[in-house]
Amino acid sequence: VLLFGYGRMDAFPVDTWIARLMARHYPELADWKRPQIATFARLHFGRAAGLAQQWLFADRGTYSVDELDKFLIPRESTPESS
Repeated sequence: VLLFGYGRMDAFPVDTWIARLMARHYPELADWKRPQIATFARLHFGRAAGLAQQWLFADRGTYSVDELDKFLIPRESTPESS
């Protein structure tokens, strides 16, 4: 909504697909929470963060869910679950 409805090109919504794709492209983000990934993306991509998010989302068809899941740390391995 922010990106297209209000022209906020810096908006970077992070859903499951974006978290997986970001972890694939930036392995150091694999155990980060969604708000942390969004902050990283806004800092990394700057004013074009929203466009970068759309590009990543469009690229999701390139990978299977299994391929993307291997880049995320399993829930049982995260610090908050121990």
